[in-house]
Amino acid sequence: MATLYQTERTIINELIDSGVFTSTITSETKRGQKLAVYALQKPATQQRINATFKTMFGEAPQNFQENLLFLSGAESLTAVEIHVLLATCKAVINAPELQGVTADRVIACVSLVTTVNSEVTEIDERKVRKLITKLFVDRFKLFTVDRPVESEEETVSEVEEYWDVVPDFTNFVECLVGWLRADRTKQDLTDIQRVNRHLLQHRYLDAKQFPDLWVTLTQNKIAIESQWRELQRFYLECGDQYALLLDDFRKPSESRQFYAAIRVAQSLGSGLPIAKYHHRIKTVWQQLYPDATFNLSLVKKTITDAALATEVNGYVVATPLAKRYVIPTKKEN
Repeated sequence: MATLYQTERTIINELIDSGVFTSTITSETKRGQKLAVYALQKPATQQRINATFKTMFGEAPQNFQENLLFLSGAESLTAVEIHVLLATCKAVINAPELQGVTADRVIACVSLVTTVNSEVTEIDERKVRKLITKLFVDRFKLFTVDRPVESEEETVSEVEEYWDVVPDFTNFVECLVGWLRADRTKQDLTDIQRVNRHLLQHRYLDAKQFPDLWVTLTQNKIAIESQWRELQRFYLECGDQYALLLDDFRKPSESRQFYAAIRVAQSLGSGLPIAKYHHRIKTVWQQLYPDATFNLSLVKKTITDAALATEVNGYVVATPLAKRYVIPTKKEN
């Protein structure tokens, strides 16, 4: 695999993290991001990025006017999530608040959720809002929360929240449509690409659960290690019957989600039935932070991203990494 420039690593790492790289530059865009946007305008940069993704994962990102989309990594989308994704895109594009050059690109949360729920009828408004937040705010970062400061006469519940929509939203939709239309049924992946895709999604590989992938990994360890090392953030740790994809970008943090994730993983014992997993996460969170807002998807994502636990034969099992952390009985932030 060819040596990458730092701008190319910036783009690739952002695609790995969120699945999206947008090319709009604002007053808040950092210098490194600006340089990456300028670099992406060069055909040679696009060729190296495409070659990297094809070599490692067997598929290049979707590209529309220098806006990239890559959804073959972590958190692959469910049918309901795709339905919410498309319905939200349609609602935003048709929203009166976003029409015209001078539009302020702010949309009311309640109005958008109601519109999407009228099309996605298989779930209620509460679930619709959760999925919109998960996909557009937390994952793709296409919306940012814009909550007006309430006046003295208004209670917290009376103040309506808004979402600021990024300028590249229409380009994202074009990328999404292209990705959904692409035929992936005939993808012929190499053994190394299958290992890389597994590591990208799970960050952990268990030899007993995935013996074929484990054999490929042990036989091609140097080649696989070098591919991930080129991104200058990942280190592949191979232990006794397991492999961990460690991420320098995700150092142990002081966040509540991280402490809760560790505690959940360390509470799994020899394994917890998947059906009880969500309840365990909620219970641990309430024990640690009884007065704080609970976000199941963020804690689950932290557990996966930090390679603290994995699913094995219907059970959620802690990885060896979970045992390395020592945290106080109760962490206050």
